[in-house]
Amino acid sequence: MKTLSIFFFFLVSLNSYAAPEKYSISCKADDCFTGGWFMQEVGGVYFLNNNCKSGDCENIGWSSIDSKGDIYDVSCLPGGCFYEGWKSVNRTDNKILKDEVKCKLNSCLSYGWTVKTGYDLSGGNVSCINNDCSRFGGTAIWRGKVSRTECKNDDCYRYGWNLTIY
Repeated sequence: MKTLSIFFFFLVSLNSYAAPEKYSISCKADDCFTGGWFMQEVGGVYFLNNNCKSGDCENIGWSSIDSKGDIYDVSCLPGGCFYEGWKSVNRTDNKILKDEVKCKLNSCLSYGWTVKTGYDLSGGNVSCINNDCSRFGGTAIWRGKVSRTECKNDDCYRYGWNLTIY
């Protein structure tokens, strides 16, 4: 039993000191809500290309494809993605994963959002820093990982943001 406890402590310690994953996200045409965005792993090869459906990420949704070939399809709930929330379908490794996102207090960009998933129990929770995700970014616990976003030039949805996953 003592050996198992030491092994568990070693694994937790290793995970605590693992280098965080970092990504840079840039808005297309200086407007993430109409042009979409591009995400690139800092110092790595992973990327994700996102496009707004009919040029309207706020009211219709978006679609994305990443460097692994995973496809994401997001549809806004009635009332808009950033006021009510959205539904997401991720096609990955011959699996279909679904998320349902609900805005907190009817404003994802002020208060954040919660995520319910149909494939794991962790879901997610995003909180805006100083009640303004669009200017200050936010913190999240999503799919068992902690992350933080920091807006570029104090305007996430015009210039983009940096994402660090711990």
